[in-house]
Amino acid sequence: MEIAPKSLRAWFALVSAIIWTGIYLTGFSTVHWFIYVPAISFLFSALTGLCLPLTAVLKLFGVKLKITPIGSSN
Repeated sequence: MEIAPKSLRAWFALVSAIIWTGIYLTGFSTVHWFIYVPAISFLFSALTGLCLPLTAVLKLFGVKLKITPIGSSN
């Protein structure tokens, strides 16, 4: 199982914060229950680095994440 790099984890945190802000502004009792699924999923992925849908897609298409250090010439 792949652990997401820090940049992807930051992206998950940002998207989760935007969704949670939308839920808050709409009202927790007003929104449909399904909107909580991606909000919790993005938050879980940001905190742990494990993104199960991303892992499934990478395995399905046989792709590996290439993580290069900052300042690398390759």
